Amino acid sequence: MIRNTGSSNSKDFLQNEIRFSTLCREATQSFEASFIIPVLKQELSLTTGTCSDGIRSSPTRNFDEGAYAFTGPVSLISLYVDKDTNKSALSLCHNSYSYRITQATHSFNLGSQRAHESDYKSARRLFHDALSTLQGIDLTFLDSFPPYKCSKKNTTIQEQIFASLNILLSLTLLNVGHVEWNLSKYERSIFFYNLCLESLKSLDMSLRRDSSCREYLTDCRSIMAACLNCIGMFYIKTRLTTLIETEASEKDIQAQAIQCLGYLEKSLSIHKDMELHDELTASFLRANMATVLNNIGRVYCAIGNFTQAFSCHHLCLEKRLKSLDHKDMDVGVAYFNSAESLRALGYETKALHNYLAFLSILIPIVGYADDNVVKTVLIVSDLYVSLDQSSEAESLIQECLSSLDFEKDENLPSKIRLLNTLGDVLIEQDKESDALDALLDARDLFSISTDNVSLTKNYVKNSCSIAKILVERREFEEALTFYLKALQKAMAFKEGHCGSAFKSICCELHLQIANIYDQINDFKAASFHLRQLIALKADMGDDDYQLSTTLNLLGLTYYKANEYTSALSAFIKCATIRTKSNASKSEIIAVLYNIATVYKSIGKSDKALEIYIELLEYERELLHSEEGVAPHPPKDFILTLRQIFEIYDQDLGKTEEGLKYLLEAVDTCKVYKDYVEDSLGLGMFRLAGDTLSSLNHSSEAFSFYCEGFELFGNIDENVIASFGERGIHLLLAQACNDDSTFPKHAAAA
Repeated sequence: MIRNTGSSNSKDFLQNEIRFSTLCREATQSFEASFIIPVLKQELSLTTGTCSDGIRSSPTRNFDEGAYAFTGPVSLISLYVDKDTNKSALSLCHNSYSYRITQATHSFNLGSQRAHESDYKSARRLFHDALSTLQGIDLTFLDSFPPYKCSKKNTTIQEQIFASLNILLSLTLLNVGHVEWNLSKYERSIFFYNLCLESLKSLDMSLRRDSSCREYLTDCRSIMAACLNCIGMFYIKTRLTTLIETEASEKDIQAQAIQCLGYLEKSLSIHKDMELHDELTASFLRANMATVLNNIGRVYCAIGNFTQAFSCHHLCLEKRLKSLDHKDMDVGVAYFNSAESLRALGYETKALHNYLAFLSILIPIVGYADDNVVKTVLIVSDLYVSLDQSSEAESLIQECLSSLDFEKDENLPSKIRLLNTLGDVLIEQDKESDALDALLDARDLFSISTDNVSLTKNYVKNSCSIAKILVERREFEEALTFYLKALQKAMAFKEGHCGSAFKSICCELHLQIANIYDQINDFKAASFHLRQLIALKADMGDDDYQLSTTLNLLGLTYYKANEYTSALSAFIKCATIRTKSNASKSEIIAVLYNIATVYKSIGKSDKALEIYIELLEYERELLHSEEGVAPHPPKDFILTLRQIFEIYDQDLGKTEEGLKYLLEAVDTCKVYKDYVEDSLGLGMFRLAGDTLSSLNHSSEAFSFYCEGFELFGNIDENVIASFGERGIHLLLAQACNDDSTFPKHAAAA
C-alpha cells in the first residue's frame, strides 16, 4: 500500500511513479497469458489535512485547509480470474477497460506529482487527461461476463471493475477541484467538487446494496467526506467571508453560515461514523477529521460563536497531536486557531500559550520573516502588553529583529511593522527615548521600500507614534510636521479600493491635528481641519448624530477664536441633531450650555439666563442620588450655577437676587467634595467670600474663605499677593486652619 500525506519529496514520488508504471506495463503485456484484470488497490492515500506547500491565510487570519493537499498516487493490483472465463469477454475487457484504466491511472499519478510540485497548470492537464480517459470507458462489455467470483475475493468481476472505475473517477474529480482552487478558479473548483459528490452518492448507494463490495465503501466514504469539506470551504471563502467583509446583514451572514455548516457537519458525521466502527485507523484519516473540525470552527468564529469555535479548534488540536508529529506545521495551525478563539473569549493567558506554541513550530520551518510569523508576533506582543508584561513583548520583537532574514529587501515591510510595534511597547515601559529611536529606525526604511497600501498604513502609524511622543514633550510644531506628512500620504489612497479604511485614518488625523492647533491657539487652522473632518465623515455616510460631536468641537474652537456667530451656528446645529436623535441627556445639556455661554458672551444675557435656568432642572435630575455619591460629575451643575450668578451680578446688577445660585453651587461643592476638583471648589468658596465681602457681610465672607481652604487646600502665596489688600484676608483665612496659630475665625472681627 502506498501512503502519501502530501509531504513526500519529488524523488520519492518519482520512484513510486516508476515502480507503478512498470507494474501497469507488465500487467498489460502479460494479460492474455495470465488472465489478469487491473483493479484499484483499496485503502487509498487520501489527505485533506496537510498544508505541506506552506500555510495560507484567509482574510480572517484562520487558515484555509482541505483544497491544498492533493491525494497521493494510486495503485492498480492484478486481479486474477478463473481460467474458464469467456476469452472473448476478456479480450473485450482488455480493449475497453484494462488499457484505459491503466492509462488513466498513469495520468492521474503524474498529475498528483505535478500538483505536489505546485505545477498546477500541468497537473490540471494531466488530471483532465485521466478524467477524459475514465469517462470514455464503456462498461457494457460487463454484460458478457458471467457472475464468476474473483480468485481470493468474494466479489464478482463486474463489481470489482465498477467499483475501481468509479472510485478513481471520483478521486480524479476531487483533484481537478483542488487544482482549480489552487489556480484561484473557485467557481470552476465547486463545479468539479459537485460532480465528485454526485458520483460518490451514486457509488455509495451501489456499494451499500452489494454487501460483497463493502470493502470499497471506506474509500468511497473517505472521498465523500473530503469532498463535502471542500464544498463547505468554498462557501466559507467565496460567500461567507465576502458577506462579512462587505458588512452584510446579520440575517444573510447567518443563512450563509448555516449552508457552510451543512456540508461540513455531514463530512464530520462520516468521520465520526468511521471512527465509531474502528475504520478511522489511518493517521491521515484522523488528520482529515481534524481538518473538518478546523473549518467548522472557522464558521463559528465568523458568526461570533467563539465558544463553539474553540470547542472545534480544541478537538482539532487533540486529533492532530495524536495523528501527526508534534512539530508538524498542521499542529501549529491548530494551536494558532485555538488561540484565536481563546483570545476572542477573553482567555488571554491561555491564548498566549497557544500562540507561542504555534511560533515554536513555525519559526524553525519558515524563519522569522514569514508573514504569518510576523503577524503572530504582533498579536503576542499586544497580549503581553495587555497582561502587563511589556518587557516580554520587547524581548520577543528584539529576538525577531536580530534575524538576518530582515536584511533582505523583500522583508523590509515586515521589519517596519516590528519596529513600529517595538516603539509602542517601549512607550508602555516609559522608555520614551528608546521608543523614538526604534520609530525613527523604521522611518529610515520607508524610503527604501516600495510605496503600497500596507506600507502607507505603517507609515501613518509610525508618524502618529512619533507625533504623540513629541506632543508629550510639548514639541507641538515638530509633532504637526509628522501628522501633516501622514495626512498627505493617507489622502493619496483615500479614493482607491481601500478608500474606506484610509478615509477613517484621515478623519483621525484631522482630529489630532486640530487638537494640536487648538493647544497652540491657532484656532483658524484648528477649525479648518474640523471642517475637513465633518466633510469626510459625511462623505463616508456617517449619520447626523455621529457628526454632532465634531460640530460641538467646531463650535468650541470658533468660541475660543471669538467667532461667536460661527460658534453659535455650529452649536445650534449640534443641538438640533441631538434633540431629534437618541442622544443622552448629558449630551444635550452640554451643547445647550455652550449655546447659553455664547449668548452670554455676545451680550444676550436674557437668552443665556433662560437656557441656563432650563438646564438646571436637567442637571439636578442627573445629580440626584444618595448624599455624597455622584452618579454624574457635579462639575457641569456647579458651572451652570456660577454662570447664572455672574449674569445676575455682572450683567443685570442684581447680585443679591443671584446669590442663591452661588450659595447652591458652594453647597454642592461641600456635598460632593470628593468629586470636585480642588481648583473649582476653592474658586467657588472664594467667589462666595468676595461677593459677601462686597455686600459688607465680612464675617460670613471670612468663614467661606476658611472653609474653602479647609476642604480644598491652600493656594500659592504668589497668588495671594496678587490680590493686594484682599490677599491679607485670604492669608489670614488660610492661617486659621492651623490651630497652633490662633483660634479659628478669630480674625473675622
